[in-house]
Amino acid sequence: MNLRRLEYFTTLANTGNMGKASEMLHISTPALSKAMKVLEEELETKLWIKEGRKVILTDAGIALLKQSPAFIENIKNLKDSLQPKFEKKEVLRIGSFESFSTYFLTFLNELK
Repeated sequence: MNLRRLEYFTTLANTGNMGKASEMLHISTPALSKAMKVLEEELETKLWIKEGRKVILTDAGIALLKQSPAFIENIKNLKDSLQPKFEKKEVLRIGSFESFSTYFLTFLNELK
């Protein structure tokens, strides 16, 4: 099970709305929908009933929502304990239009 998909599920379940959840998660609505479909396939159970952009949790979805915060926290703690403190690296991701990044990245290369 993917930790990110579980976090997506929790956000979606708490908002009850695909549009609001995707906005909060900074991903597209189709990407969120796909991630939730994959999560249902992994768990081999239906987690919600979709009514437009609104979602209603099934009994399995409610059970997962109750257990997910502790599960997410345990996985994060496990990941932190497995990585030595000196090896942690911050990742910087920059999103831009192609024409801007072409010239901007050339400028960054000159700074080395």
